[in-house]
Amino acid sequence: NKCVHGTCLPINAFSYSCECLQGYGGVLCDEDRQVLNPCQPLRCKHGQCRFSSLGKPYCECHSGYSGDGCSKEISCREERVRDYFQKQQAYAACQTTEKVLRLTCQGGCVNGQCCRPLRSKKRKYLFECTDGSSFVGEVEKVVRCGCTRCSS
Repeated sequence: NKCVHGTCLPINAFSYSCECLQGYGGVLCDEDRQVLNPCQPLRCKHGQCRFSSLGKPYCECHSGYSGDGCSKEISCREERVRDYFQKQQAYAACQTTEKVLRLTCQGGCVNGQCCRPLRSKKRKYLFECTDGSSFVGEVEKVVRCGCTRCSS
């Protein structure tokens, strides 16, 4: 068998061809295709093969995808954030007296849509300001995220 990494296929009594195993090529299946194309085994489905500063190939994923081969879709999701809410009131900076639990929309969507708030609600909180004043003000909190048409 003259085919180094493949199967010998007889053409006639005097001739043959080689059917190479995946990753090999050449007339005798003796050329390692991965050496010729280091990106080939990565199969970047939704991205492009790039090279690190050390010369190692990796997939750079398009927006909305992740994973070694960029095949995992990043779906729109809600991230919980607990922080003070801040407002400007005339010349004073004001913030809530307690941390407010709210959601931020993270991730990607397909078909040109954007990950955005779908539903929000308003709640009243006490604000204290740098000038010593205080007031009760409304805070709009995101309660649900999803994929929707992008606004321009």
